[in-house]
Amino acid sequence: MDTIVIHSDGSCYPNPGFGGYGAVIIHPDKKEDYISNGEKNTTNNRMELIAAIVPMNRFKEKRNIILYSDSQYVVNGINKWLEGWKRKNKVMKNMDLWNKIYALKNLHNIKARWVKGHSGDRYNELADMLSTEGRLKVMNNNKI
Repeated sequence: MDTIVIHSDGSCYPNPGFGGYGAVIIHPDKKEDYISNGEKNTTNNRMELIAAIVPMNRFKEKRNIILYSDSQYVVNGINKWLEGWKRKNKVMKNMDLWNKIYALKNLHNIKARWVKGHSGDRYNELADMLSTEGRLKVMNNNKI
């Protein structure tokens, strides 16, 4: 099974406030897809989670997915915490989104990897730019 690579990022200003998310999907044939959108009245952590969920949700059949994020909240949640939360029936902040990630983990083979934000990583910088674009789109629409 080929591997899909996703680079995701979320942003919010102020926090809470206007949020944006962005992602780059790199397909096995190296074709790239870009995602950018946002929400008002949200938080940075919600945008980080949505930035991971939206691109993975595009794949309806089982895939190997490597998800890069500069959010340790997202990476540790996926790799370490989520299984324990579900096993212990814990309800955490943003559990609605964590439940979506849990369902995606049951469909796909997901490995999350942390990348330092604003460190010059090409795809992290692009995901950051897309998240800012999504946030600005929401802010500008709100002014109309």
